[in-house]
Amino acid sequence: MQRLLLIILFFMFVVHAKPNLDHENYGKWVMLTELNNKYVIYEPCESGNRFINYQKGKLDDFAGQEMISCQIKSSYFKDGKYFINLKPRCSYSDSISYEVKDENTLIWHLYNSLSFVTTNQPDKFDKIYELCEEKQ
Repeated sequence: MQRLLLIILFFMFVVHAKPNLDHENYGKWVMLTELNNKYVIYEPCESGNRFINYQKGKLDDFAGQEMISCQIKSSYFKDGKYFINLKPRCSYSDSISYEVKDENTLIWHLYNSLSFVTTNQPDKFDKIYELCEEKQ
């Protein structure tokens, strides 16, 4: 009887368990741009492509020549999204989130409704470079 009770409790825990937030999504996530119905890595003139470096306890957002660095206060999973609460005095909002599109692609949702698709395997995508002379 005790064995049956333990088995039932174990299955209840497995079914209701939340994803472990110490997951494999840490690392560098490079922004993808949709061009002609396919994703590419677009490198604009005079600045690099945006990327997010997500580490345990810290998140860095590199946008061109600027970087925002935030300490992570806590994180949780809800309704298919991973939410990250940031410590005060970060120029982001209080929290940001991301969704897992597939094992190598995340959709980040940042401040002011800014969202973008990223990959941790940039070598699988074409790179498009904008030459500075083209802007003149």
